[in-house]
Amino acid sequence: MRFLHCHKLHVVLTALRRCALILVVLGAVTGCTSLSQQQSNSTSAAVYDPIEPVNRIVFAFNDAVDVVVIRPISIVYADLLPDPVKDSVRSFLRWLKSPIILANELLQGNLDAASATTERFFVKAASLGLVEAADAEQPPYRSEDFGQTLAVYNVGAGPYLVLPFIGPSNLRDLIGTVVDSIIDPLATPVTVLDPQKTAATLSVSRQVLTGVDFRGESLTQIDGLKRESLDYYATVRTIYNQQRVSEILNGEQPTGVSTQTDDQLFQSFEPTEDGVKPAQSGQPAVDN
Repeated sequence: MRFLHCHKLHVVLTALRRCALILVVLGAVTGCTSLSQQQSNSTSAAVYDPIEPVNRIVFAFNDAVDVVVIRPISIVYADLLPDPVKDSVRSFLRWLKSPIILANELLQGNLDAASATTERFFVKAASLGLVEAADAEQPPYRSEDFGQTLAVYNVGAGPYLVLPFIGPSNLRDLIGTVVDSIIDPLATPVTVLDPQKTAATLSVSRQVLTGVDFRGESLTQIDGLKRESLDYYATVRTIYNQQRVSEILNGEQPTGVSTQTDDQLFQSFEPTEDGVKPAQSGQPAVDN
């Protein structure tokens, strides 16, 4: 009995610590709002990259890790697993992210999207998230994170960052990642025996599997991008910025900024003397 009381106390203290962390992060966000003055708005086409030399070093490190570790694993993953299994893995990973998506949709005041996410979560719960609903009226999957939530409230992106192992980001999205990890149910104690280790293992495993799944799905596009780009770093920076703009605006077309999907972006860029440009003139690229 005393052990159970101690466990309950541990859970309460963990929740309090997380609330305190959220307050600290939100305080940092207040300081970041001044960075928005360096851009016209949260979906500005310009990318502020003041530490580009450092970012390029980290980018080169990540690329080396990709060549030595991630790409070989992704090839095995893509070749050995049949498409239905990979679809189930992707569906399961999206299902696990539903609580984070729901929390951010509520923070954004998007009740219709929150209702759709809740519906998707419970419909897929019957298969533990492994099977996508076959109902044609089922709302399509749409990811939301705290970085997008901050952008909705006009917090500027801040400086562009390349994070070790994680890849492209910016200050706003980095803060968003921290907050999402705080509210992530997989980061909460889930077992009585060594709960923090179990939660950390589940969270890291999910992130690794998500990365391998994306790399395997985009194997041809990424390899072609690396091979054809005159400046691979600048190309990835461009694609990341456009992708985030599209996600923030929920697919709406901003003036002068492409909102193609990841695969379309990978397929449409071609090298030029100045870097890269879209293969189709109808979709202007963001020049960074």
